[in-house]
Amino acid sequence: MLDVERFCPRCNRMVLALRKPVFDGFTKIGEAFTCTLCGQKLKPDANPAGDPSDITASEARLDRSRSQLTSLLGEVLPDRPTLQDDGSASRLCRYCVHYTINPFRQWCGFHRRDVEATDTCGHFQKAPEPEPEAPDEP
Repeated sequence: MLDVERFCPRCNRMVLALRKPVFDGFTKIGEAFTCTLCGQKLKPDANPAGDPSDITASEARLDRSRSQLTSLLGEVLPDRPTLQDDGSASRLCRYCVHYTINPFRQWCGFHRRDVEATDTCGHFQKAPEPEPEAPDEP
């Protein structure tokens, strides 16, 4: 973590702090930190990144807000969303036998038009796996 990462009480999270020098005439007397998101002036040592008490405090705030939300909605929230693999990622044009790519365009030989690598269609045919090349022997 960066030494310019601080906890902002207005944003209620860790943010990058803008570090500006403070001068007394031509003499630098210190540095002032401000939140890059909201402009709140921060203390120079206000919970620097890596402070374990700040991490446990933020986890406690997160647990408290989750429990408040659960009591408001009346249902338990799942911890993390689950991703379902329905196989559509393997049916992308980039894996199709009709997909041709060169420096100027990406082409579908079946539909005879320009396509993107992430397009899909109903005429998908899986391209064969490339054979590993044998090393050249002198």
